[in-house]
Amino acid sequence: MIKWIFRFVALILILLGTNWVYQVINKPLEIVNLVSGHFYKSPQSTWEAYEDLFQSHATEVMTPEFLAGMAQVESSGNAFAVSGWRWRWTTNITRIYSPASSATGMLQYTDATFEDAKRFCVHQGKVVLNDNFLNLESCWFNQFYSRISPSNAIEMTSARLQYYVDQIVVRYKVHPTKSQKQQLAAVIHLCGRRKGKLFAKKGFKFSAIPRCGSHNPKYYYKKIRKFEKKFKKFG
Repeated sequence: MIKWIFRFVALILILLGTNWVYQVINKPLEIVNLVSGHFYKSPQSTWEAYEDLFQSHATEVMTPEFLAGMAQVESSGNAFAVSGWRWRWTTNITRIYSPASSATGMLQYTDATFEDAKRFCVHQGKVVLNDNFLNLESCWFNQFYSRISPSNAIEMTSARLQYYVDQIVVRYKVHPTKSQKQQLAAVIHLCGRRKGKLFAKKGFKFSAIPRCGSHNPKYYYKKIRKFEKKFKKFG
C-alpha cells in the first residue's frame, strides 16, 4: 500500500514538473515569477524609482501621477509581474494548472494588447504612430520594445490610451472633462476598446459596463485615483 502511495505521489510530482517546464517554454517570462516577489514596491518606492519615466512619457490625459497610479494598481510597480496560476476543469491537460493569462510587466500587457501597443510612442508629450519608417517623426525602434522594460511599458500605455481616448471622443462627438477622459483611459486599459466605446457612448457612466470579466471598472478607476492623489503629494 505504501509503495502505491509513493508511486502516486511521484507521478503527481513528475506531472507538475513537466507542466511547469511546458508553461515556461510557452511563456518564458514565467521563470521570472520565481523572483518577481522581490520587486513589488510601495507607492513611494514606485514614484522614487520611475518618476522621471512617468514625467517624460506623460500626455494631456495620461499625466505622470495617473500613469503612476495605474502602475501601482496593476503590479505595485513590479516590472516583472506576471499573472497568477489557476486550476481549471478542462480536457486540455496543458490548461488544467497554468497562468491565468499572458499578462506581463508593470502594466500587465497580454500578448495581443502588447502587439497593438508597440505601434505607439510619445515624442515631447505628443502621441506618435509607428506608420512609416522613413518618417523622422515616427517611432523607430518599437519592434524591440519589451513589456518588462519600465520605460517601454509606461510609454506604450501613455501613447496608446491617449490615442484611443482621442479617437473615441472625436467619433462620438462628446465633450468629456479631463477626469472623464481618464476614466475612459482606465476602461480601455482594463476592458478593451469595445467597452471603452460603449462607456463613452453611454455618457461615461460606469453602470453601462458593470463588469469586465472578474473586474469592476468603477472600482478599478477609484483605486487608480486613490494612488494618483498619493503620487501628487510625493511630487
